[in-house]
Amino acid sequence: KRLQLAVNYADNNVIAVMVACMVLLLRGYETEGAADAADSEVEVAFQLLGDDKLPADGWSYTSYCLDVCLHVLSHWSCTKLAMPSKGPEVLDPSAAPVKLASAGVVDVLAELIDAPAAGVELRQQPPTALVQKACETLQALFERNGQICLFCMKHYAEVKQIILVGCESIVADPLSDHPEMQQEAIELFVGALEKFATKDERLSRKLLKALTV
Repeated sequence: KRLQLAVNYADNNVIAVMVACMVLLLRGYETEGAADAADSEVEVAFQLLGDDKLPADGWSYTSYCLDVCLHVLSHWSCTKLAMPSKGPEVLDPSAAPVKLASAGVVDVLAELIDAPAAGVELRQQPPTALVQKACETLQALFERNGQICLFCMKHYAEVKQIILVGCESIVADPLSDHPEMQQEAIELFVGALEKFATKDERLSRKLLKALTV
């Protein structure tokens, strides 16, 4: 079913639906408002159903939504490979990476990966497997569009994992057709290196490598 949803993403609006669902699910875990005083309405609803096939925790459904997003990116990549090249990369509004980014998927991923750095406080931390899946989704998105990668790195300069994944993606695809963006990336990497040099040795190595590309 997930694959079927992904194949028809251009017509069924599945991207907007999946991102909206994740936003709703995450809202139940945020400490703002009444969420810190009681379980989210979503969890309560599933608890009342009492169906073993429908777990009450929102993380399970968030994971499902990320699976769909990964399937969408994979399907779009396969379709793109089968089409003739159109020259330098442009932001095609109909492309899956652009649709995902426009729908706000990176905001969701940042919150799952490092909520405090993203400016959010959660009453319950997401499971390790879900965080890993969020990182995989972020990597898949960045690898498919360097411009989106650079924009998100600038917007989430405090989220180390986004900077780390972004470094790897820029090294693999150094935006050769966009020299002005290359300069932006260099300036971003220099700033990140100054910020994280003494805090994260692995990230520092990645940043130095990116600066030598």
